[in-house]
Amino acid sequence: NGQEAVDAVERDRSSGEDQIKLVLMDKEMPVMDGLEATREIRRMELERNDHVPIPIVALTAAAYQEDKDACLDAGCDGYLTKPIKRDALNETLLEHCSFG
Repeated sequence: NGQEAVDAVERDRSSGEDQIKLVLMDKEMPVMDGLEATREIRRMELERNDHVPIPIVALTAAAYQEDKDACLDAGCDGYLTKPIKRDALNETLLEHCSFG
């Protein structure tokens, strides 16, 4: 659920290890949806003011422009529709992660 994503990022950032390099955030989840979780992670980043924002890529079955806009407005850096195509995932990883 979305709360678990928020908690995982908070633990990672609080530990100082910064092992999480990218979050693939499903838009529809129980307890806390992906958009709310993204907003919470962005809020935490602003409060901490000591980390580069972690890239968050929304995953959703909804392929309408308004769905994409909602994800980006919530603070997501990218957007992938399900089912995820390998090329689209690879392109997203290359865009948002440094490998080196």
